[in-house]
Amino acid sequence: MSKAEFSKPSVPLPTKIIPDADIIMATWWETAEWVAKLSPSKGTKVDFLQHYEAFDYVPKGRVEATWRLPMHKIAVALWLADIARNEYGDLSVSLVPPTMDTKQFYDPQSRAKQPRGKQLVPTVGT
Repeated sequence: MSKAEFSKPSVPLPTKIIPDADIIMATWWETAEWVAKLSPSKGTKVDFLQHYEAFDYVPKGRVEATWRLPMHKIAVALWLADIARNEYGDLSVSLVPPTMDTKQFYDPQSRAKQPRGKQLVPTVGT
């Protein structure tokens, strides 16, 4: 997508097809713009920060404006929480790094205190 395409206003989902909820979460700067315009009945507005999305091909001013929106921010990394706090003055940002339940997902050999050998067939994809 080119920078020119982002300069045009995007068309969010029609409000009538979004159900009333407890929360509604934006996951990209453009969806943060959409969420900000929704009525309170659609839920408490939250911005899920996965990256600082001020890339060369997007309108940086619009991206930065989403960081200033009155939404609770949830950051997946400390550096994102630091940007929210230090550059945008959002002291209530929550840090929720990706985690894994190591009781459910583990290497059985490591539990047996055996060194893990090389994987014969590489894992591709997710």
